[in-house]
Amino acid sequence: MPEDRTELQNEGDRQFAQRMSAEKTTPPTQVPGYEIQRFLGAGAYGEVWVGVDQNTGRKVAIKFFTSRSNIDVASLSREVEKLVFLSADRYVVQLLDVGWDSTPPYYVMDYIEHGSLDDFLTNNGPLNATDALELFREIAIGLSHLHNRGVLHCDLKPANVLLDQDRKPRLADFGQARLASEQNPALGTLFFMSPEQADLNAIPDTRWDVYGLGAIMYCLLVGTPPYRSEVTLSKVQDSDSLEDRLAIYRQAIKRAERPSAHRRLPGVDRGLAELIDRCLAVHPRNRFENVQSVLVAIEQLEQARSRRPLRMLGLFAPMALLVVMVVFSWGLYQNSKVRTDEAIKVKSQESNGWAAQFAARSAAERIDMMFESVDRLATDPAFVNMLQKLIDDQRDLGELTSVLNAPANNKSKDAEVLAARQAYIDLDERQEIQTWIESLLTRPDLPSVSSWFVCDSKGLQVASAFSRSGIQSTLGKNYSYRTYFTGLPDDLVTQTDEEARYQVENDPTVRQHIKAPHLSAAFASQATGTWKIAFSVPIFRDGEFLGVLAATVDMGNFVEFSNEPEHFVMLVDGRRGRNRGAILEHPLFDQLRSEGKLLPKDLRLVRVPGEVLDAERSEIEDPLATPSTKENGSTKRIWLAARSPVQRRLELSRKSEGSKRTSTGLWVFALEDAEPVLQPVRDLSSEIARLGMLAVGFALSIILGMWWMTIRSWNRSRSRLTKALLPRTYRTTSLEAKTSDKTTKFNDPPPDRKG
Repeated sequence: MPEDRTELQNEGDRQFAQRMSAEKTTPPTQVPGYEIQRFLGAGAYGEVWVGVDQNTGRKVAIKFFTSRSNIDVASLSREVEKLVFLSADRYVVQLLDVGWDSTPPYYVMDYIEHGSLDDFLTNNGPLNATDALELFREIAIGLSHLHNRGVLHCDLKPANVLLDQDRKPRLADFGQARLASEQNPALGTLFFMSPEQADLNAIPDTRWDVYGLGAIMYCLLVGTPPYRSEVTLSKVQDSDSLEDRLAIYRQAIKRAERPSAHRRLPGVDRGLAELIDRCLAVHPRNRFENVQSVLVAIEQLEQARSRRPLRMLGLFAPMALLVVMVVFSWGLYQNSKVRTDEAIKVKSQESNGWAAQFAARSAAERIDMMFESVDRLATDPAFVNMLQKLIDDQRDLGELTSVLNAPANNKSKDAEVLAARQAYIDLDERQEIQTWIESLLTRPDLPSVSSWFVCDSKGLQVASAFSRSGIQSTLGKNYSYRTYFTGLPDDLVTQTDEEARYQVENDPTVRQHIKAPHLSAAFASQATGTWKIAFSVPIFRDGEFLGVLAATVDMGNFVEFSNEPEHFVMLVDGRRGRNRGAILEHPLFDQLRSEGKLLPKDLRLVRVPGEVLDAERSEIEDPLATPSTKENGSTKRIWLAARSPVQRRLELSRKSEGSKRTSTGLWVFALEDAEPVLQPVRDLSSEIARLGMLAVGFALSIILGMWWMTIRSWNRSRSRLTKALLPRTYRTTSLEAKTSDKTTKFNDPPPDRKG
């Protein structure tokens, strides 16, 4: 920051100072007892050199008054007087020796090694708000020491503040200093001098130093003094007389806008800005009355700042704690809810597992009963003799049976096939077996079935009986492609234009037959559209395979379970093949059957996903909740499912007896609607959430009350701080309102509207 000039200098003084600054090699005179080492600087009244006390080796600063005017002698006298008066004060540069009779006169002071505050700002730039406030407070304390001793500095500026080895400020250059009792004017430095001080008739006032103190603080933050502009400086320098220059300076400050550059700096809050503004108030009555008031304001400002974190903590810590507690509690609540849901689901699925096992046992008992009945009939000697006799007679009818057993893909032979079938049906031996088969439908010792039929060793159907009337005859047709005959997972059949075409060849691998009781693949019933399964048993005599005896059953009553809308079981085919995952029994099928409706084809095409088939427990949508079934009451809901295999006894035939069981490949799934199961948890969760919201609301009301008390205390503190920082207001009398600017004095000013 460039050095500002004191207004007492005229053009000759400035030229003299420049000339003295250029002559740095030789001191004006030698000082007894001191060795002068180097030139330090020059001012309005002389120059300063650095020396060493020859007795103690202590560095000193020697100020030579090279000007011979009377005012210089008076200035030297005043400065020495004030320095002596302020001896032993650590905030003042100490006077060590005086050379009154020397030519030129001089005095010896402490050497302050870090130079002036002005040099520091020039080299390092402005300070941050925290460091500036700390230095400002130290300068104010030093200034208060002066005022307590009745000394006014009257020329405060960064060049007159020196920094010691601890970088603590020391006040220097008391050439314009006045005692509080003195009435002589004192002119300071442009833009560091209060406007009312710029008057040759002004009486020294403590508020002059308050203004200078505020100007130093502004300069520490911004880097330049307040109100400074090149236009004002040019006008002052171009004026002819000292009185005109002072008047221009006063009017320039009075008409200028209040300085605001410091308000835009980081770290300068409202309190600090208002403190600086009050120090720089244009009208003295709006400033702090004395430096002690400034120190009180600084202390209140620092207290307010120190309490600010506690206030902020008081404001936001409870809310932050509440937020953390709410987030933690919500997470705990959600985690507990999920864990409870999972526990309830596991319990429900365990219960469904028991239900599935119960239903699977009922299905297994029905299957065991069916196999036991069919196996018992297949070993009936009378029946075996009748079948053996028919087979022996068929050997004499080779041409007839060859036509019936040929592949059914040659339509040119339809008439021949029909004739052969009719001839076969009319055989007496076959009629005997037909009578026996039909009698099975009425036997009380046999289970209720959909049909009974017998196929010979080539797959030709020998006899059949159906529980329903109107069923198309299947006699004389070859069924060696069906799974109840081959034991394969799927029928040896392809579909072309919705017409079954049987691929039956003479290849033995194709014409393979079952060798043990077999549960066939499911197939659609022509009467109801529901699924059917055949229980087939091979017929042997002396190790020779004679054919197959089978009974078919409509699926629908294999699984005994009290189905309810929210809890039911379904039977699923889990065997490999094209029907894997097919739903064989379902409450919807029972509903359609009771209403006399056919089972839609799209329902037969529905498959349970493989991952559900392979899972012990699962959560699934009802597979039959398709658009075509919504009208029947099936909806897409989540069901808790558990499965159990349907097993049957092995070795049901005459070879051996035992209780070992094997899986049929059928699965019973017990499903329970998840919503009613989880509803108690939902209700409890809602209640807990409601109570939690009430607790949060109660805590929030307490926090708001704490906020209200904290803000109220804060406002009271701010009110006290504002009273300390803001200037007082005055009433303007009618006489004062009529007073023109030309007659108004700064010692009796109107209220300050800008400062």
